[in-house]
Amino acid sequence: MTGPVLVIVPRGCPWDGPRGVRVHKTDLGPADTWMAEDGVRVTSAQRSAWELATLETTGTAVAFIDGMLHAGRLSEQAFVAEVARRRGQWRSKRAAGVVALVDGRKGAGAGCGCGGAPSLTGPGTALLSRAAAAARLLQWMSR
Repeated sequence: MTGPVLVIVPRGCPWDGPRGVRVHKTDLGPADTWMAEDGVRVTSAQRSAWELATLETTGTAVAFIDGMLHAGRLSEQAFVAEVARRRGQWRSKRAAGVVALVDGRKGAGAGCGCGGAPSLTGPGTALLSRAAAAARLLQWMSR
C-alpha cells in the first residue's frame, strides 16, 4: 500500500486524515458498511476487496485478498460477484484481472501454487479454471 493505512470515507466527507493515512472518498451504499462492536463503521469484506483490487498494486491486492479468502473473511464467489456487479465502474477491468490471480490457499505464492508452470492435472488446474473464468468475466465486462 502507498501509505500504512487506507481509509474509505463517503464522498463529500471533509476529513482528510492525519499524515500517513491514505483517504479514498467514494460513494458508499448501506450494504457497503457495517458497525463493528467498538462503534467504528467499517467496510464489508466484499467492498474492502473491491477497494484493494482497484486502488492497490496487483501484487498487494492479490496478497491481501488471498489472506481474506484463506481466513474465511471473504468467499471467492462473493468477490467475483462484487467485481461483476461493478462492471463498467472505474478500474473494474483491473479488479477483474485480480480475480484471475487470487485463490486463498495458504502459501500459494508465485501464482499457481505448484512452484512452477501450472499442469493440467496438478495443483495448477484450479488456477487454470479461475483464469478461464476471469477471462470470460473480462470479455463480458468489455461488451
